[in-house]
Amino acid sequence: PDDPRSQNEDLGDNAMKASGYGIKNLQRIVPNLVAWTREPNKDFEGLNTLYNEVVTQFLRYIGHVGKNVGGITETPKTVEQQGPVYEYVSRETQKEATDFLGKQVFTTPTWLLDQNIFSKTGGNAGTVVSRVQDAALNRLMGVGTFTKLLNAETAIGAKAYTLTELMGDLRKQVFTELSTRKPIDIYRRN
Repeated sequence: PDDPRSQNEDLGDNAMKASGYGIKNLQRIVPNLVAWTREPNKDFEGLNTLYNEVVTQFLRYIGHVGKNVGGITETPKTVEQQGPVYEYVSRETQKEATDFLGKQVFTTPTWLLDQNIFSKTGGNAGTVVSRVQDAALNRLMGVGTFTKLLNAETAIGAKAYTLTELMGDLRKQVFTELSTRKPIDIYRRN
């Protein structure tokens, strides 16, 4: 109870690290799914189910990281305890979260796109990538996130990760090819 850090803050600072490790594990799983789900005289329902679970878990990791942008931590306290109960996630952590999402989501997660799996399950790479990218963008560009960023700027001024910074960081992440003049793959165009 005397620890001034909240449980959310501990998770916030570690969300990128933990999610990064989780994603590395998912990257090891996908190439093995066909072999691991193979059952004689059965169809590919198990493969389809487990592949969708991998995508869902990836979305969870992305959600854990995304919560940091515009995030507010709560440290429950009694009236005898000093310090704030509610604090804004640090500007640095929010920038780190935005960068993480750029690297893991807005840079096409090709590790998730296994044509062998899609040929057996009827899945589609474009749909999978769109689902992941849409989830991340909807969180980052939601009214709730915008409101919290504006409220933080009002409350803590120059220490805040601002809405303008978020939009600039997202522009760099989403439109990387415009400054590098590299070809834009179909998943990024989508």
